[in-house]
Amino acid sequence: MTEAFRDDPQPFDLHAAAHANTVAGFNYSLRLQHHQAASLARSLRGIEAAARVLVAETGEDYSDTALVLGGYLRSGLIEAIVTMAANAGELLDMVNDQAQAAHKDKAAQPAR
Repeated sequence: MTEAFRDDPQPFDLHAAAHANTVAGFNYSLRLQHHQAASLARSLRGIEAAARVLVAETGEDYSDTALVLGGYLRSGLIEAIVTMAANAGELLDMVNDQAQAAHKDKAAQPAR
């Protein structure tokens, strides 16, 4: 972790996050079924766990207590992160497409 990052944390910018979501095509409220939410949570926890192992490898101060990983394990952890991120992204894209279709169907129905 760099000193600048640790000393000067940036506040969360809700407007920028909302704009980024809009630009990415996420314009609708998403409703996840319980199994979808569980799958997304599993992917995010797995990403965090693999990232923590990779961070532990370097150690914050590069001391002798840093974890030593072989090349295969390191590349396997990175591939696992990429795969879990892709799975989470696909799930969110699928749910977003369903929300968009439902919104269009609702808008196409005649007013009562």
